[in-house]
Amino acid sequence: MLLAKWIEPKWGDYTLSEVKATAVEDWLEGLEREIVRTVLQEGKKVKQMVGTKPLTPGSKKKIRDTMHVLFGHAIRYEWTERNPISSVRQSGKREHAPELISVGDLSRLLFDVLGLLERVMVFLDFGTGLRRGELAGIKWEDIDFGLGQLMPKRSIVHQHIGPTKTEASQKPIPLDEFLIADLQAWRAITPYAQDSDYVFASPAVHGKQPYWLDSFFRKRIKPAALAAGITLKGWHTLRHTYSTLLKANGNDPKVVQELLRHAKFATTIDGYTQALTPAKRKAHRGVIRLLVPRRVPRKSAVDAK
Repeated sequence: MLLAKWIEPKWGDYTLSEVKATAVEDWLEGLEREIVRTVLQEGKKVKQMVGTKPLTPGSKKKIRDTMHVLFGHAIRYEWTERNPISSVRQSGKREHAPELISVGDLSRLLFDVLGLLERVMVFLDFGTGLRRGELAGIKWEDIDFGLGQLMPKRSIVHQHIGPTKTEASQKPIPLDEFLIADLQAWRAITPYAQDSDYVFASPAVHGKQPYWLDSFFRKRIKPAALAAGITLKGWHTLRHTYSTLLKANGNDPKVVQELLRHAKFATTIDGYTQALTPAKRKAHRGVIRLLVPRRVPRKSAVDAK
């Protein structure tokens, strides 16, 4: 995708000897991505470009590294003797630290503010570390209530169904009993409760597609949070918070990697053995128990608000 979208349109007509490090640096500095919004036109949802914004340093670094690999192959096949990208300076440092939500605010949001549907969405996204597209793609058949686990099988972005990000993303995720209770409560009242139905099926399209999660967050979750004095930037804040709490609880780094379903967590843990399911379940439960107020008995987790 990086090759087709960015590199080839700019450099496709250049010879290898014409590509200069300083020219690549200048090009990377000016890269921008389109800002697209979904709008209604004649009763249909269509994508519309509303502006541009600079590409993030991390994205620019990936483009730079891809070009470096391409020149490496060219050297191997003796098409050139130089790799100008070796001299290209491009930082991949984050522009901003990941946004987090405190345990107290998230607990209050879940158990004092949100209704059942909104709570299940936020609770499941946080408690599994699912990416937004994976959350949208969950079907009831992906949840094994007996074993207490979830198997992500697809990702839905802009209502387009695709695979999960990596093969590691399809590994089973443990589900704490409080999460299971809320999911069962939601399944008991949703009209879309068949195994083949989406867990968060949208009634606007008769359950054939899930809710647009960005729109759902913006219109229903974020306003409720703000009204309660709670700042929640977006879905990915929940994944970052889950990751942070897993580490803060002193869990084995390999267990954290398995729970977040990263293909690689860090080179320092590549030698660890495969994390056992009991260890993953213990780490997952430990984070969930940080949120659940002691005043909430297990049975109340299934009470619909």
